[in-house]
Amino acid sequence: MRQLREETRQEHELTESAFDLAQVTESVEAYRAVVARNFGFYAAFEPHLWRAVPWSELQLSSEERRKAGTLRADLTALGFSEAEIEALPTCDRLPSLVTPERAIGAMYVLEGSTLGGQIIGREIDRRLGLSPENGAAFFASYAAQIGTRWRAFGAAVERYAEAGGDINGMINGARATFSAYRDWLLSRPA
Repeated sequence: MRQLREETRQEHELTESAFDLAQVTESVEAYRAVVARNFGFYAAFEPHLWRAVPWSELQLSSEERRKAGTLRADLTALGFSEAEIEALPTCDRLPSLVTPERAIGAMYVLEGSTLGGQIIGREIDRRLGLSPENGAAFFASYAAQIGTRWRAFGAAVERYAEAGGDINGMINGARATFSAYRDWLLSRPA
């Protein structure tokens, strides 16, 4: 985990810089647009990712780590109709996950984002009055379980690497995922 963090620091920082928290929380409309963009990424990426992650080897549950459904619920709470949600653009430039290690690297990015999401969620609540109950559940993913799930994920990655998993593959998967996510957030929907 330490090596993953160190080797992807630059991509992580570039991705964080693409997310302007002040702009996201300037209005409910700006926030709705960010939730829609996140949905467009997760709705496309999760099925691709979930098929590639070696869940049984990691000894983790895929069901408790899904986020697209939470984003869909947030969009509904924010006033999107089902037809509007279905019409949202989805990411078509997904990172390649040709090995289990690349998929684990991608999971590192998504699981790590739940940590930053806690800070973002508090700011959304403070500035916009939105909580997990009324449109901000995605940024509060895992709630009180955040630390427990992050540590479980970290321990699973460590075990996988110690059993012969290719750390370079994990790093490449994480880098590709940071890049794809950042590019998607910065692109403008048609």
